[in-house]
Amino acid sequence: MITRPPLPLLPILAICSILLAGPAFPAQATADAGSLRAQIASLGNDAAGFTDSAPAFARWITYQQEILTRSLDDRLASASTIAETDAAEISREEQNLLRSVREAIALRREHIATLQAHPQKTFDVRDYGAAGDGVANDAPAVRKAIADAVAYPNSRVHLSAGVYRLADLDHAIRNVPSPYFDGCERAPGVTPADLGSINGSPHLFISRAANLVISGDGPDKTLLLIGTAWETGIDIQNSRNVTLRDLALDYEKLPFTQGKVVNVIDNKTCDVTVDDGYPSPLDPHIRNARFGMVTRNFVKTAEGIVPLPAPSAPSYFTLSDIQKLPGDERPATYRFTIGSSGVHASSAARADELPGNALFVLYGRVSNERPLIKFDAVQNCALANVSIHSSFSAGVLVKRSGLVELDACKIIPKPGTTRICSTNADGVFGQSNYLSPYIHDTLMTLNGDDFINTHANAMTIDDYAGRTFIARVNGHSHFLPGQRLIVVETASWQRKYASIIRKTTVRKTNGVLMMEVEMEDPIPGAIRSRKSLAAAGDKGRPDRLLNLDVTGPGAVVTDNELVYGYRLILRSANALVAGNHFLNRHNPGNFIILGTHSLEAWKANNITIRNNTIDSLGNILFAPQAPVPNRNLLIADNVIVNPEIRSDAQVFPARIFDSGLNHAVTLRDNVYRAPAD
Repeated sequence: MITRPPLPLLPILAICSILLAGPAFPAQATADAGSLRAQIASLGNDAAGFTDSAPAFARWITYQQEILTRSLDDRLASASTIAETDAAEISREEQNLLRSVREAIALRREHIATLQAHPQKTFDVRDYGAAGDGVANDAPAVRKAIADAVAYPNSRVHLSAGVYRLADLDHAIRNVPSPYFDGCERAPGVTPADLGSINGSPHLFISRAANLVISGDGPDKTLLLIGTAWETGIDIQNSRNVTLRDLALDYEKLPFTQGKVVNVIDNKTCDVTVDDGYPSPLDPHIRNARFGMVTRNFVKTAEGIVPLPAPSAPSYFTLSDIQKLPGDERPATYRFTIGSSGVHASSAARADELPGNALFVLYGRVSNERPLIKFDAVQNCALANVSIHSSFSAGVLVKRSGLVELDACKIIPKPGTTRICSTNADGVFGQSNYLSPYIHDTLMTLNGDDFINTHANAMTIDDYAGRTFIARVNGHSHFLPGQRLIVVETASWQRKYASIIRKTTVRKTNGVLMMEVEMEDPIPGAIRSRKSLAAAGDKGRPDRLLNLDVTGPGAVVTDNELVYGYRLILRSANALVAGNHFLNRHNPGNFIILGTHSLEAWKANNITIRNNTIDSLGNILFAPQAPVPNRNLLIADNVIVNPEIRSDAQVFPARIFDSGLNHAVTLRDNVYRAPAD
């Protein structure tokens, strides 16, 4: 459980004036820069100490040192021009990131000491009755092995070669309060079961574990087969130093179907057939999925199966109807009707633009709260040599957590099959974290949405009174006493209020769980809540609460292969993207998005994109919303492979230099060339 104390704070009223008006705190921050620089420099010694025992972790420390140094250098160089409020916020972001890195280092040392003090004990799931034959329900045996292992200080649960079918759900999670409520007081009448009810039941639930490894004999030999549609495979909560390694995961009931477009009727209608072995588009777990009926369209080329290149042909459709056509022919024929806009799909999409050899995937997509693997309020956890072959939403969800590492993983269609889909949504989805994930040496391909998306989640305000906000429990963010909370106007992201959390209380009102967030300072009457808008007959959108201390800083994305997915999105500060290979020649959309967008925030300060090979028709899109500008962006030493682009001005839209949207953008030594073929 992450219940970190707040950073040393100035008096509350002074903090609010810093955030909203800006007194002399930046001068103090500048004076303290020497101490901060010394602390950053000392990370080099920490990295050296892990070079032999944990080389990837040592590199991560070095990357964080690079990130922090760039932020500090920019803040000092801009001291005469940067707004005092911005300088104060950047200084706070640096301190938060440095502290999170220090915590990760301390936990890694603690982990090593525990391993040295306690020989590892192995718990083999076959000793608990697991068959590994892909037929029997092995979930109870695996759960019992994990429960026994968690009680030991240094343990390993082993799944030897086989297919382990996890056919039922672990409802024990319902009696464990969600980490969303960490630090909250409970009002009378609220029970632990109430606080666990928002979790959703996974197939395997791991809570309060430490120094635990769950391993197979390799992703080509050990497979966990997840039996229940729309539900999470593995949920790891309030744990530290837990690693899943050397295994693969897949769903027993495929979360998508696929096939061929066989006839285009008109601009809104086409007929399709489903490939052998894939679900019917009318199966409930496909048709009734929460995000509607969304298809992505593909074509077979000399390179293999690739997404159709919008806008010359539509990549995504949202369907309004699916009908099975009469007849007993095999394969059966279904009629797709294109409807309104939806996830990545435009209402202007036309079926008659599809080529004659078009293929389709129809996703049974659900909320990212139901990923294949979830890490919630964990520290120093990892996936190593793990393959993910399908998911109803994201492959991996990380939320409210410290360091989570993906090391040499694969998010890919199952080898040896004809599948043209891995996950229905993002490969990795990071939400309201103390540290964003460290993703390296990993392959992601053909996922239905973004490769990686890191952001903070803002919560809608239902009501407020005096110093207290009231909002419906949504399970997304985190609110601890001492943390910084701001209110933003939903459409413009104009900051309207800032203060420090004094206390949080969960209360049940008319059977609905509500979060009460008491602040140090009175709330002004200009805040727009659901209640105030309804009373005024205003159909506008309420303002939102955002916790600035869990915005997901420190993302490190290095040495990965990201192929024919959608995009890389960074909506938080202090990140590094280096040494990756992006391949998506058949979609001219943006391959990297930085900054505030929709309800996923915060701004992208201090982002470095260097030494990547970007083989794509797209460009980098900086998507801030005034008055939330990005700043200190470095794009350097990348190889841009594109048949038409030959300069920075073409690959980076001119509006990134708009001083109202992006500050201190540096483009340097990028190389442009045409594809070799």
